[in-house]
Amino acid sequence: MTEAQEKRYDPNDSTLKFVRRKDEITGDDDPNVLRVEMSCGHAVDPSSLTGWCRSLIDRGHSTFHCPAAKDGTGEKCNKEWPYVEVRRHALLTDEEQKYFEEKVALLAASKYCEFSTCPGCQTCVERKDLTNLSVRCSICTAQNGKCYEFCWQCSKQWKGRAPRSDRCDNEGCTNIQLDTLKNCDMKTLSYSYIQCPKIRACPTCGIIIEHKDKCKYILCSRCHVEFCFACLKTKAVCEISSNYSATCANPVAPRQTSIPTWTRTPNTSILEMNHILNLLSEMTYDEDDDDDVEDDDDFFADDDDDVEDDDNHHDADDDDDVEDDDNHHDAADDGDVEDDADHSTNNENSSCTIL
Repeated sequence: MTEAQEKRYDPNDSTLKFVRRKDEITGDDDPNVLRVEMSCGHAVDPSSLTGWCRSLIDRGHSTFHCPAAKDGTGEKCNKEWPYVEVRRHALLTDEEQKYFEEKVALLAASKYCEFSTCPGCQTCVERKDLTNLSVRCSICTAQNGKCYEFCWQCSKQWKGRAPRSDRCDNEGCTNIQLDTLKNCDMKTLSYSYIQCPKIRACPTCGIIIEHKDKCKYILCSRCHVEFCFACLKTKAVCEISSNYSATCANPVAPRQTSIPTWTRTPNTSILEMNHILNLLSEMTYDEDDDDDVEDDDDFFADDDDDVEDDDNHHDADDDDDVEDDDNHHDAADDGDVEDDADHSTNNENSSCTIL
């Protein structure tokens, strides 16, 4: 039996809200297993909660959301759980907390910042000029007593002239994502029956997205800009003279030969850093001061208690357990090249995978 399977709540813990319901992550209804109610109103046990949240992290998510179905509907709950709540209700061990917090911090940083590992000293270096592949490492420069630069693309010490945006002079230095855009197959989009490349770079932030099926409108969760996969115009521009099931008034955009550079505004950068700081502050939160834990005099809560329904729900990232607005799709968080069905989000109108 694994450590996760042996996790059990303390039945005398009056800070937990126990319920007599099946586990709404796994469907397990063993009456001998204690379950608690999460802030969204769904029941879990510590093992199922740990397993689900770990699977989200392993698939590139930096936030946690509920996968349970809403009562009487086929829709997913999708409500975001704060890390403090997950840590408390999943009964995370010290080792698990360390793993969760390190991974979440790295995932959040990789989503919102441009950083890579220096091949010289193995420290993380941030790239501020997104149009230049030649990046200077201040640590190696100080240690070596001379300028040390490496290639952001091939992760080798820089060779050749600089700055450059295409490649360095190292053998084999090539932009794999750009090659993918140039050589990908064509496909016919469902509903609109438009023929276009099956893989595109988001015209705003440059993240690589593969269209799976259904609607031509894609909502990129990295930059949160919705665009048409056929003409590459924003949805707001495209739907002036078109809709999700019609051809575009603008010509179908050809294969992309360059990857757009995301020009972030100061306000955008501030919001991104605030998101990372909020994640980190949750991780250092003092559980003894947790005002969010609800005391209950009764050992079991009434199953008919009302649960607050937050209309401003969390937009999910790339996961086929996550369902979004019927009219669009949230692309995944992860910018790495992956071919993993778990990273695709399916809804009524569109489905795609981040590459």
